[in-house]
Amino acid sequence: VRPRPVAKRSDSLAKNPPKEAAALFEAGQNEHQKGDLAKAIELYSEALKQDPDLWQAEYQRANAYFTLNKLPEAKASILRVEDLLKQFPDSPELKQISARVQLTSGEIALADANPADAEKAFRRVLEIDPRVSRAHSGLAEILLSAKKYDEAIVEGKAALAAGDDRAATWLLLGIA
Repeated sequence: VRPRPVAKRSDSLAKNPPKEAAALFEAGQNEHQKGDLAKAIELYSEALKQDPDLWQAEYQRANAYFTLNKLPEAKASILRVEDLLKQFPDSPELKQISARVQLTSGEIALADANPADAEKAFRRVLEIDPRVSRAHSGLAEILLSAKKYDEAIVEGKAALAAGDDRAATWLLLGIA
């Protein structure tokens, strides 16, 4: 088993991946932006073969899998990202990245009809940053499904206050 590398600086989560891994990751980003998610996943996977600790590639691969509704693959990737991030010391940057990872984890769990895991993930996001509107609206959706209407309304209003002005959030409040 290969030991995990330690971040060179406590305030940075960016390693210097091998040039080939970095180039593959960048190519994957370009394909992802163009909407060719299958190609993006292929390139992210190749980058990860070159540098298995390139958490950024794993995170983007999780998002691409999720968009393609490949939920088992998305879940496996996001769990791996969580594990990879454990190698870095606690920092404000790590907390913000962890919030994004937890938000993605919650979205995956919600799409996979796993409200318990989604709720845990959304609550972890809100512990880190209570201004994340999508975590509030996701939590409101779960609470509404559980017939916890008062709590759903509180979370829906918090989502609106945090800037979520999507029709789905307004609809959720109307239903609650």
